[in-house]
Amino acid sequence: MAQLSAGELALFSFGVVAGGLLVTNGFSEPHGRRDLKNSQRLRNGLWLAGGFLSSLSINYRGLNLDLQPLAAAAAYGTGAACGAILCLSVVCLSYWTTVRLRNRKVDGPGQIDFPSVFREYIHYGKEAADIVLHEAESRSSLFMTADFAAQRRLENTISERVSVAILAVNAHLRKTSQERAAAKAELVDTLVETACSIVRDRLGGVGVIRGSYMRNRPMTPAATLPATCLFAEPHFSGYTSYLETVSGGGLHAAPPVIIPVAGRPADHQMVLPGAPEAVITLSPTVIGDLSRISFRRDVSKTIQRDVSKFFAGRTYVSLASIAVSDGRIVHGVLNIESDRKDLIERDDDTLSRVLSSLSPLASLLCLVEA
Repeated sequence: MAQLSAGELALFSFGVVAGGLLVTNGFSEPHGRRDLKNSQRLRNGLWLAGGFLSSLSINYRGLNLDLQPLAAAAAYGTGAACGAILCLSVVCLSYWTTVRLRNRKVDGPGQIDFPSVFREYIHYGKEAADIVLHEAESRSSLFMTADFAAQRRLENTISERVSVAILAVNAHLRKTSQERAAAKAELVDTLVETACSIVRDRLGGVGVIRGSYMRNRPMTPAATLPATCLFAEPHFSGYTSYLETVSGGGLHAAPPVIIPVAGRPADHQMVLPGAPEAVITLSPTVIGDLSRISFRRDVSKTIQRDVSKFFAGRTYVSLASIAVSDGRIVHGVLNIESDRKDLIERDDDTLSRVLSSLSPLASLLCLVEA
Protein backbone atom coordinates (compact mmCIF):
# COMPACT_ATOMS: atom_id res chain seq x y z
CA MET A 1 0.00 0.00 0.00
CA ALA A 2 1.39 3.39 -0.99
CA GLN A 3 2.17 5.69 1.91
CA LEU A 4 1.31 9.41 1.97
CA SER A 5 4.20 11.78 1.55
CA ALA A 6 4.72 14.62 3.99
CA GLY A 7 3.12 17.07 1.56
CA GLU A 8 0.07 14.88 0.97
CA LEU A 9 -0.34 14.32 4.71
CA ALA A 10 -0.18 18.07 5.31
CA LEU A 11 -2.80 18.74 2.63
CA PHE A 12 -4.99 15.91 3.98
CA SER A 13 -4.84 17.42 7.48
CA PHE A 14 -5.67 20.87 6.09
CA GLY A 15 -8.61 19.36 4.25
CA VAL A 16 -9.91 17.72 7.47
CA VAL A 17 -9.90 21.12 9.18
CA ALA A 18 -11.58 22.79 6.21
CA GLY A 19 -14.29 20.12 6.01
CA GLY A 20 -14.96 20.38 9.74
CA LEU A 21 -15.25 24.16 9.50
CA LEU A 22 -17.68 23.80 6.62
CA VAL A 23 -19.97 21.71 8.83
CA THR A 24 -19.62 23.63 12.09
CA ASN A 25 -19.37 27.23 10.90
CA GLY A 26 -21.27 26.87 7.66
CA PHE A 27 -24.31 25.11 9.15
CA SER A 28 -24.43 26.73 12.55
CA GLU A 29 -24.48 30.40 11.57
CA PRO A 30 -26.74 31.04 8.58
CA HIS A 31 -28.07 34.55 8.15
CA GLY A 32 -31.62 33.42 7.54
CA ARG A 33 -33.81 30.73 6.10
CA ARG A 34 -34.71 32.71 2.99
CA ASP A 35 -31.35 34.39 2.51
CA LEU A 36 -29.02 31.45 2.01
CA LYS A 37 -26.93 33.31 -0.59
CA ASN A 38 -25.44 35.31 2.27
CA SER A 39 -24.98 32.36 4.62
CA GLN A 40 -21.67 31.52 6.15
CA ARG A 41 -22.11 28.04 4.77
CA LEU A 42 -21.72 29.25 1.19
CA ARG A 43 -18.74 31.37 2.13
CA ASN A 44 -17.03 28.37 3.70
CA GLY A 45 -17.91 26.40 0.60
CA LEU A 46 -16.03 28.96 -1.44
CA TRP A 47 -13.10 28.64 0.92
CA LEU A 48 -13.22 24.88 0.41
CA ALA A 49 -13.23 25.35 -3.35
CA GLY A 50 -10.42 27.84 -2.98
CA GLY A 51 -8.40 25.17 -1.24
CA PHE A 52 -8.87 22.88 -4.25
CA LEU A 53 -7.69 25.59 -6.64
CA SER A 54 -4.74 26.38 -4.43
CA SER A 55 -3.71 22.73 -4.22
CA LEU A 56 -3.78 22.55 -8.01
CA SER A 57 -1.88 25.79 -8.65
CA ILE A 58 0.94 25.63 -6.07
CA ASN A 59 4.44 25.15 -7.48
CA TYR A 60 5.47 22.15 -5.42
CA ARG A 61 8.83 21.78 -7.18
CA GLY A 62 9.71 25.28 -6.10
CA LEU A 63 8.98 24.18 -2.51
CA ASN A 64 11.21 21.10 -2.96
CA LEU A 65 8.19 18.80 -2.66
CA ASP A 66 7.83 15.76 -4.87
CA LEU A 67 4.09 16.20 -5.27
CA GLN A 68 1.81 16.23 -8.31
CA PRO A 69 -1.05 18.78 -8.39
CA LEU A 70 -3.73 16.12 -8.90
CA ALA A 71 -2.39 14.04 -6.02
CA ALA A 72 -2.32 17.16 -3.85
CA ALA A 73 -5.93 18.02 -4.74
CA ALA A 74 -6.99 14.43 -4.07
CA ALA A 75 -5.33 14.48 -0.63
CA TYR A 76 -6.97 17.79 0.21
CA GLY A 77 -10.39 16.68 -1.06
CA THR A 78 -10.23 13.36 0.78
CA GLY A 79 -9.31 15.14 3.99
CA ALA A 80 -12.15 17.65 3.54
CA ALA A 81 -14.67 14.85 2.97
CA CYS A 82 -13.43 12.93 6.03
CA GLY A 83 -13.52 16.06 8.18
CA ALA A 84 -17.04 16.96 7.04
CA ILE A 85 -18.35 13.41 7.59
CA LEU A 86 -16.70 13.15 11.01
CA CYS A 87 -18.00 16.51 12.19
CA LEU A 88 -21.49 15.87 10.79
CA SER A 89 -21.58 12.48 12.53
CA VAL A 90 -20.71 14.10 15.85
CA VAL A 91 -23.44 16.71 15.39
CA CYS A 92 -25.95 14.02 14.36
CA LEU A 93 -25.09 11.91 17.41
CA SER A 94 -25.40 14.95 19.66
CA TYR A 95 -28.88 15.86 18.40
CA TRP A 96 -30.01 12.22 18.41
CA THR A 97 -28.93 11.83 22.04
CA THR A 98 -30.69 15.06 23.00
CA VAL A 99 -33.93 14.04 21.28
CA ARG A 100 -33.85 10.51 22.72
CA LEU A 101 -33.34 11.73 26.30
CA ARG A 102 -36.15 14.28 25.99
CA ASN A 103 -38.55 11.80 24.40
CA ARG A 104 -38.14 9.49 27.39
CA LYS A 105 -39.83 12.09 29.57
CA VAL A 106 -42.96 12.65 27.49
CA ASP A 107 -45.47 10.78 25.31
CA GLY A 108 -47.85 11.71 22.54
CA PRO A 109 -47.73 15.23 21.06
CA GLY A 110 -44.74 16.07 23.24
CA GLN A 111 -42.48 13.71 21.30
CA ILE A 112 -39.67 15.31 19.26
CA ASP A 113 -39.10 14.10 15.71
CA PHE A 114 -35.33 13.62 15.18
CA PRO A 115 -35.40 13.69 11.32
CA SER A 116 -37.12 17.09 11.35
CA VAL A 117 -34.54 18.47 13.77
CA PHE A 118 -31.61 17.20 11.71
CA ARG A 119 -33.22 18.37 8.46
CA GLU A 120 -33.47 21.89 9.87
CA TYR A 121 -29.81 21.73 10.85
CA ILE A 122 -28.72 20.56 7.39
CA HIS A 123 -30.75 23.17 5.50
CA TYR A 124 -30.75 26.15 7.83
CA GLY A 125 -28.25 25.56 10.61
CA LYS A 126 -28.02 25.12 14.34
CA GLU A 127 -30.23 28.09 15.15
CA ALA A 128 -33.12 26.64 13.16
CA ALA A 129 -32.62 23.19 14.69
CA ASP A 130 -32.67 24.70 18.17
CA ILE A 131 -35.92 26.49 17.29
CA VAL A 132 -37.48 23.12 16.38
CA LEU A 133 -36.33 21.68 19.72
CA HIS A 134 -37.71 24.67 21.59
CA GLU A 135 -41.08 24.44 19.81
CA ALA A 136 -41.27 20.72 20.60
CA GLU A 137 -40.53 21.41 24.26
CA SER A 138 -43.27 24.05 24.31
CA ARG A 139 -45.77 21.55 22.87
CA SER A 140 -44.58 19.01 25.42
CA SER A 141 -45.19 21.44 28.28
CA LEU A 142 -48.69 22.22 27.01
CA PHE A 143 -49.42 18.51 26.53
CA MET A 144 -48.18 17.62 30.01
CA THR A 145 -50.24 20.44 31.52
CA ALA A 146 -53.35 19.32 29.65
CA ASP A 147 -52.67 15.68 30.52
CA PHE A 148 -52.25 16.55 34.20
CA ALA A 149 -55.53 18.46 34.19
CA ALA A 150 -57.30 15.56 32.46
CA GLN A 151 -55.80 13.10 34.92
CA ARG A 152 -56.94 15.23 37.86
CA ARG A 153 -60.47 15.38 36.44
CA LEU A 154 -60.41 11.60 35.99
CA GLU A 155 -59.28 11.04 39.58
CA ASN A 156 -62.02 13.38 40.82
CA THR A 157 -64.63 11.51 38.77
CA ILE A 158 -63.50 8.15 40.14
CA SER A 159 -63.44 9.52 43.70
CA GLU A 160 -66.99 10.78 43.26
CA ARG A 161 -68.14 7.37 42.02
CA VAL A 162 -66.50 5.63 44.97
CA SER A 163 -67.98 8.18 47.41
CA VAL A 164 -71.47 7.55 46.07
CA ALA A 165 -70.90 3.81 46.45
CA ILE A 166 -69.69 4.27 50.04
CA LEU A 167 -72.79 6.29 50.90
CA ALA A 168 -74.99 3.58 49.40
CA VAL A 169 -73.25 0.87 51.43
CA ASN A 170 -73.44 2.93 54.64
CA ALA A 171 -77.17 3.43 54.09
CA HIS A 172 -77.51 -0.30 53.45
CA LEU A 173 -75.70 -1.23 56.68
CA ARG A 174 -78.03 0.98 58.73
CA LYS A 175 -81.06 -1.01 57.62
CA THR A 176 -82.51 -3.95 59.48
CA SER A 177 -81.38 -7.45 58.57
CA GLN A 178 -84.60 -8.11 56.66
CA GLU A 179 -84.29 -4.85 54.72
CA ARG A 180 -80.67 -5.61 53.92
CA ALA A 181 -81.54 -9.06 52.62
CA ALA A 182 -84.21 -7.60 50.34
CA ALA A 183 -81.95 -4.84 48.98
CA LYS A 184 -78.70 -6.81 48.81
CA ALA A 185 -79.01 -7.94 45.20
CA GLU A 186 -79.79 -4.45 43.97
CA LEU A 187 -76.81 -2.99 45.86
CA VAL A 188 -74.46 -5.62 44.44
CA ASP A 189 -75.69 -4.70 40.96
CA THR A 190 -74.98 -1.05 41.72
CA LEU A 191 -71.45 -1.78 42.92
CA VAL A 192 -70.72 -3.93 39.86
CA GLU A 193 -71.92 -1.19 37.54
CA THR A 194 -69.84 1.35 39.46
CA ALA A 195 -66.80 -0.86 38.96
CA CYS A 196 -67.49 -1.01 35.21
CA SER A 197 -67.87 2.77 35.07
CA ILE A 198 -64.52 3.24 36.80
CA VAL A 199 -62.81 0.87 34.35
CA ARG A 200 -64.39 2.74 31.41
CA ASP A 201 -63.07 6.00 32.86
CA ARG A 202 -59.60 4.55 33.33
CA LEU A 203 -59.48 3.19 29.77
CA GLY A 204 -60.78 6.37 28.20
CA GLY A 205 -64.09 4.88 27.09
CA VAL A 206 -62.39 2.42 24.73
CA GLY A 207 -64.28 -0.81 24.10
CA VAL A 208 -67.36 -2.28 25.73
CA ILE A 209 -66.92 -2.97 29.44
CA ARG A 210 -69.25 -5.31 31.32
CA GLY A 211 -69.10 -6.71 34.82
CA SER A 212 -70.39 -9.64 36.81
CA TYR A 213 -70.18 -10.82 40.40
CA MET A 214 -69.83 -14.47 41.40
CA ARG A 215 -70.58 -15.44 45.00
CA ASN A 216 -68.28 -18.07 46.54
CA ARG A 217 -70.34 -20.89 48.06
CA PRO A 218 -68.29 -23.05 50.50
CA MET A 219 -68.86 -26.81 50.46
CA THR A 220 -68.55 -29.44 53.17
CA PRO A 221 -66.61 -32.64 52.36
CA ALA A 222 -69.86 -34.57 52.04
CA ALA A 223 -71.60 -31.99 49.86
CA THR A 224 -71.98 -32.36 46.11
CA LEU A 225 -71.85 -29.75 43.38
CA PRO A 226 -75.12 -28.41 41.93
CA ALA A 227 -76.36 -30.34 38.92
CA THR A 228 -75.90 -27.27 36.68
CA CYS A 229 -72.25 -26.82 37.63
CA LEU A 230 -69.93 -26.43 34.64
CA PHE A 231 -66.40 -27.75 34.09
CA ALA A 232 -66.38 -30.27 36.97
CA GLU A 233 -64.15 -33.32 36.70
CA PRO A 234 -66.52 -36.33 36.84
CA HIS A 235 -64.42 -38.49 39.18
CA PHE A 236 -63.01 -35.77 41.41
CA SER A 237 -64.55 -35.09 44.84
CA GLY A 238 -62.09 -32.58 46.29
CA TYR A 239 -63.85 -29.35 45.39
CA THR A 240 -64.04 -26.99 48.37
CA SER A 241 -66.48 -24.40 46.99
CA TYR A 242 -68.16 -23.22 43.83
CA LEU A 243 -68.71 -19.80 42.29
CA GLU A 244 -72.21 -18.76 41.25
CA THR A 245 -73.07 -15.69 39.18
CA VAL A 246 -75.44 -13.46 41.15
CA SER A 247 -75.02 -10.15 39.29
CA GLY A 248 -74.38 -9.27 35.68
CA GLY A 249 -73.14 -11.85 33.22
CA GLY A 250 -76.36 -11.69 31.20
CA LEU A 251 -78.53 -13.13 33.97
CA HIS A 252 -81.63 -11.70 32.33
CA ALA A 253 -81.03 -13.93 29.31
CA ALA A 254 -79.38 -17.06 30.76
CA PRO A 255 -79.28 -19.08 33.97
CA PRO A 256 -76.52 -18.34 36.52
CA VAL A 257 -73.07 -19.71 35.73
CA ILE A 258 -71.69 -22.12 38.36
CA ILE A 259 -67.98 -23.05 38.36
CA PRO A 260 -66.18 -25.36 40.83
CA VAL A 261 -63.14 -24.36 42.89
CA ALA A 262 -60.49 -26.89 43.92
CA GLY A 263 -59.24 -25.16 47.04
CA ARG A 264 -57.00 -27.76 48.68
CA PRO A 265 -53.25 -27.08 48.23
CA ALA A 266 -52.74 -30.56 46.79
CA ASP A 267 -55.34 -29.87 44.10
CA HIS A 268 -54.18 -26.41 42.97
CA GLN A 269 -53.03 -27.76 39.60
CA MET A 270 -56.70 -28.51 38.87
CA VAL A 271 -57.85 -24.91 39.44
CA LEU A 272 -59.52 -23.34 36.44
CA PRO A 273 -58.26 -20.02 35.06
CA GLY A 274 -60.07 -16.76 35.73
CA ALA A 275 -62.39 -16.44 38.73
CA PRO A 276 -61.48 -19.79 40.41
CA GLU A 277 -57.80 -18.90 40.18
CA ALA A 278 -58.49 -15.51 41.79
CA VAL A 279 -60.15 -17.32 44.73
CA ILE A 280 -57.10 -19.54 45.28
CA THR A 281 -54.36 -16.95 44.76
CA LEU A 282 -56.26 -14.05 46.41
CA SER A 283 -54.81 -11.84 43.69
CA PRO A 284 -56.25 -10.44 40.46
CA THR A 285 -56.07 -12.70 37.43
CA VAL A 286 -56.20 -11.42 33.86
CA ILE A 287 -56.88 -13.36 30.67
CA GLY A 288 -55.96 -11.02 27.83
CA ASP A 289 -57.25 -13.27 25.04
CA LEU A 290 -59.96 -15.82 25.82
CA SER A 291 -59.22 -17.67 22.58
CA ARG A 292 -55.80 -18.60 23.97
CA ILE A 293 -56.31 -19.65 27.59
CA SER A 294 -53.48 -21.18 29.62
CA PHE A 295 -54.58 -24.03 31.87
CA ARG A 296 -52.88 -25.59 34.87
CA ARG A 297 -51.19 -28.96 34.53
CA ASP A 298 -53.91 -31.28 35.90
CA VAL A 299 -56.91 -29.76 34.10
CA SER A 300 -58.13 -32.49 31.76
CA LYS A 301 -58.27 -31.98 28.00
CA THR A 302 -62.04 -32.47 28.08
CA ILE A 303 -62.50 -29.63 30.57
CA GLN A 304 -60.09 -27.44 28.60
CA ARG A 305 -62.18 -27.93 25.46
CA ASP A 306 -65.39 -27.21 27.39
CA VAL A 307 -63.98 -23.99 28.83
CA SER A 308 -62.69 -22.82 25.45
CA LYS A 309 -66.04 -23.60 23.84
CA PHE A 310 -67.87 -21.73 26.61
CA PHE A 311 -65.87 -18.55 26.11
CA ALA A 312 -66.04 -18.82 22.32
CA GLY A 313 -69.77 -18.14 22.54
CA ARG A 314 -69.38 -14.98 24.65
CA THR A 315 -69.38 -11.37 23.46
CA TYR A 316 -66.30 -10.50 25.53
CA VAL A 317 -62.77 -11.61 24.64
CA SER A 318 -60.72 -10.56 27.68
CA LEU A 319 -61.40 -10.94 31.38
CA ALA A 320 -60.06 -9.67 34.70
CA SER A 321 -61.12 -11.33 37.99
CA ILE A 322 -60.63 -9.72 41.41
CA ALA A 323 -61.19 -11.73 44.58
CA VAL A 324 -63.54 -10.15 47.13
CA SER A 325 -61.99 -11.16 50.45
CA ASP A 326 -61.80 -9.73 53.96
CA GLY A 327 -58.55 -11.59 54.67
CA ARG A 328 -60.29 -14.58 56.22
CA ILE A 329 -63.12 -15.47 53.87
CA VAL A 330 -63.37 -15.16 50.10
CA HIS A 331 -66.90 -13.89 49.61
CA GLY A 332 -66.83 -13.86 45.83
CA VAL A 333 -65.16 -12.61 42.66
CA LEU A 334 -65.70 -9.40 40.71
CA ASN A 335 -65.27 -9.99 36.96
CA ILE A 336 -64.56 -7.23 34.44
CA GLU A 337 -65.21 -8.24 30.84
CA SER A 338 -64.11 -6.44 27.67
CA ASP A 339 -64.73 -6.86 23.95
CA ARG A 340 -61.09 -5.89 23.21
CA LYS A 341 -58.13 -8.23 23.47
CA ASP A 342 -55.52 -7.24 26.07
CA LEU A 343 -57.45 -4.06 26.77
CA ILE A 344 -57.20 -4.28 30.55
CA GLU A 345 -53.57 -5.44 30.56
CA ARG A 346 -52.32 -3.45 27.56
CA ASP A 347 -49.44 -2.31 29.75
CA ASP A 348 -48.36 -2.70 33.38
CA ASP A 349 -49.26 0.87 34.30
CA THR A 350 -52.80 0.62 32.92
CA LEU A 351 -53.40 -2.72 34.65
CA SER A 352 -52.09 -1.36 37.96
CA ARG A 353 -54.28 1.76 37.75
CA VAL A 354 -57.40 -0.25 36.89
CA LEU A 355 -56.87 -2.76 39.69
CA SER A 356 -56.05 -0.10 42.29
CA SER A 357 -59.23 1.76 41.35
CA LEU A 358 -61.29 -1.40 41.87
CA SER A 359 -59.89 -2.13 45.34
CA PRO A 360 -62.39 0.17 47.13
CA LEU A 361 -65.27 -1.53 45.30
CA ALA A 362 -64.02 -4.95 46.35
CA SER A 363 -63.87 -3.77 49.97
CA LEU A 364 -67.42 -2.43 49.76
CA LEU A 365 -68.61 -5.76 48.36
CA CYS A 366 -67.00 -7.43 51.39
CA LEU A 367 -69.07 -5.23 53.70
CA VAL A 368 -72.25 -6.06 51.81
CA GLU A 369 -71.47 -9.81 51.78
CA ALA A 370 -70.45 -10.00 55.45
